Amino acid sequence: NYDRAMENLFNVQDEIARKIFKSMHIELAAGEWDQVASHPSKNHEAYLNCLKGIDYYQKFKLSEAQQLFKAAIDIDPTYVAPVYWLTACYYMKYLSGPSLGRKEALKQGYIHAKKALSMSPSSGYAHMFLGIIYLAQRKYDEALKESELAISFDPNSAIIARNHSFILRSIGRYEGAIEMARKAMRLDPMSKDPRYHHALASSYFLNRNFDQAAAEYEKALRLNPDFMTSYIGLTASYSLLGMDEKAHAAAEQLLRLNPNLSLKALRRSMPYKDPADINLLIDGLQKAGLN
Repeated sequence: NYDRAMENLFNVQDEIARKIFKSMHIELAAGEWDQVASHPSKNHEAYLNCLKGIDYYQKFKLSEAQQLFKAAIDIDPTYVAPVYWLTACYYMKYLSGPSLGRKEALKQGYIHAKKALSMSPSSGYAHMFLGIIYLAQRKYDEALKESELAISFDPNSAIIARNHSFILRSIGRYEGAIEMARKAMRLDPMSKDPRYHHALASSYFLNRNFDQAAAEYEKALRLNPDFMTSYIGLTASYSLLGMDEKAHAAAEQLLRLNPNLSLKALRRSMPYKDPADINLLIDGLQKAGLN
């Protein structure tokens, strides 16, 4: 029947895409494949553009990623996956872009998150990305609501669980954040994505378990020695543990990756509800000689 034929088509499409990407030495995490496969396009070119866009996004090549996501939408306007991935791009531009562009990036992120949700109201990922935008806007109740909806629609998604951990620790629910980070790792036990260990580490850090935080940050950095965000947490953890030599060594690696690191900009980007959580991280970094 038609549904079975379409299912077979999407399975073939996915298999072809994986072979093409393998030949191009492009790897996506299992969760990223699942996101796109859960909302497939009927157009193979749009599908490939979305996958390539995710690869560029993972490499922090945001402009290239945006172009590919927009191309996918132009080819197939009903394709929701590139719409919510555009939300992710705008969110990252909000975090890392120049001051003058941050407000517009956040505005565009909100517009695309709402558009994705209108296209697919039961998409866990659409709710997840809208929750992240609300968090950036410091709308904590709305962020939690959307993140909980994302979990309810897709309870077996490791990526949604990991992002829910981010929401929970940002609003001060540290124990819940720890458990949700652990759940994310259980859902994707073979993942080599450092963000899972980073999520658990950051939850431990805000719960003031600095030794456990340091251990998880170290695991994240073994998976990706250039994962700058984990060096931020590791530097602060070492400092607050009184491990000054290790803290300064981690700070050197952090500056290697980001010579223009500004604690003022970092403070501005952290969405934590409790100012004490922001001060905790900044104080740890300052003790390591960063400013």
